[in-house]
Amino acid sequence: MKTIFIACVLASIALLGATSAHACPDCWWGNQSWEGKRDWREGMPSMRRHHYVMNRGIPEAYRRLDNPLRATDSVLTDGQRVYEQNCASCHGESGRGDGPAAEVLSPQPANLRHLGRMSMMANDAYLYWTIADGGKPIDTDMPAFDESLSDDEIWSVIHYLRRGL
Repeated sequence: MKTIFIACVLASIALLGATSAHACPDCWWGNQSWEGKRDWREGMPSMRRHHYVMNRGIPEAYRRLDNPLRATDSVLTDGQRVYEQNCASCHGESGRGDGPAAEVLSPQPANLRHLGRMSMMANDAYLYWTIADGGKPIDTDMPAFDESLSDDEIWSVIHYLRRGL
């Protein structure tokens, strides 16, 4: 059993070492220069929300939410408008967390293109909670949109994010 575990660890390390920056240009590790970094975590985006959910789950008020809107052209157009007006300044036009306001934020805004590929973080409840409550629960600079956006606007931007920006 110990031998199998060690073999799995070594295989994982080999795979990580073999992964090039070009394998996932939208991921946090893509095109990342680690020169001069003292720690592998430097430059890595915040994982606060992920840790929050892993330890506490999505807050009860959001857990069972499902997007009531269909991803029609009209809904996607609305989602794009909402994203451009409210999200792109921090998350960037393509969702990579590189918007013009990103440089002054700590932690840096999430790379939405990468997070959208993670099943737990791409579910309706998680995304709605993230947008509605913003960074309040995890102490980040992300504003809460629960009072400035309607439910339909939040749901439309979720469809827009899922479409892939």
